[in-house]
Amino acid sequence: MEVPVKVFADIRPQRLAEVPDAVRRMEAMGFDGVSFAEFTVPPTLSSLLAAEHSSNLKIMTGVFIAFPRSPMATAYDAWNLHDISKGRFILGLGPQTKGHLTRRWGMEFLPPAPRMRDYILALRAIFTCMQEGTPLSYDGRYYRFDRMTPAFNPGSNPYGLVPIYIAGINEHMCRVAGEVCDGHIAADPVTEKFTHEVILPNLEEGARRGDRSVKELDISGGGFIGCGATQEDLRVVREKVRARIAFYASTPTYSSVLDLHGWGEIVPILHDMSLRGEWEKMPSLITDVMLEHYAVIGTPQELPQLLKRRYGGYATRLHLYQDWFVGVTDQQLADLVRGIKAI
Repeated sequence: MEVPVKVFADIRPQRLAEVPDAVRRMEAMGFDGVSFAEFTVPPTLSSLLAAEHSSNLKIMTGVFIAFPRSPMATAYDAWNLHDISKGRFILGLGPQTKGHLTRRWGMEFLPPAPRMRDYILALRAIFTCMQEGTPLSYDGRYYRFDRMTPAFNPGSNPYGLVPIYIAGINEHMCRVAGEVCDGHIAADPVTEKFTHEVILPNLEEGARRGDRSVKELDISGGGFIGCGATQEDLRVVREKVRARIAFYASTPTYSSVLDLHGWGEIVPILHDMSLRGEWEKMPSLITDVMLEHYAVIGTPQELPQLLKRRYGGYATRLHLYQDWFVGVTDQQLADLVRGIKAI
């Protein structure tokens, strides 16, 4: 890579009790950090255990769903996680799709990009109040905060302010990331073409609006990264990724990626199949060409150079998710992590 790259492990536990062993294993293999998404375990709880069971890893919520929580509630969680981890915590936020936000979380759906910008600026105001002891006074479009009594102020954090990253692929959310965030989290279902034609230009536009350089952002490489030790392992990885692409492509939220490539006609077809529960049939609509655009897949020996070719020049952080790794030993994975850092 032309810029230093950090390697994070995405950990998606089914139960909170799985976190300590997973974190210790990733630290032993030389990862720079771990990231926890919000599935069945709140990523703030996973982050707390990660802080207790690691010494050097960066710890990221990738992502913590923002809108079901008040920025004040999120600020308290993040402030304490940053403190207990000794400055290793990164607050990664995401907006969630409309269907999940309204039907699973029971929340009102509002325009996500302006709401996220307001959310982050509110967090910044709260963090500044805590760190510097200045009066809390924030009056935004969606959020207003003007009370912080001494009993509820945790005081300054010896490790400074909490870094804030957001996930997003559309142009509006990428501009928010570029303008007011410390980093950007690229979702799995993006292609190289979409990254270079939509994500990166809008991160740059956002940075201009924030009167700074896009180089100040920590930017992750998007898409699926897969690895297999043998040709059969690689075949299994490809089919796993093909199925996940089909899952994402059935969600209209991600249709802009397919539209850019001229593949948009499959979105309503996959969506209807998902409503009928035809999950096993859906991957057949994802062609090998689509798979190649969405994913980087290779053996442990091949992968570093493949990643350099795909992400060199812009990505400062890559995420590896072990569900896309088949037949790869811990030693091979440790060697791979070192190899990625060396390119």
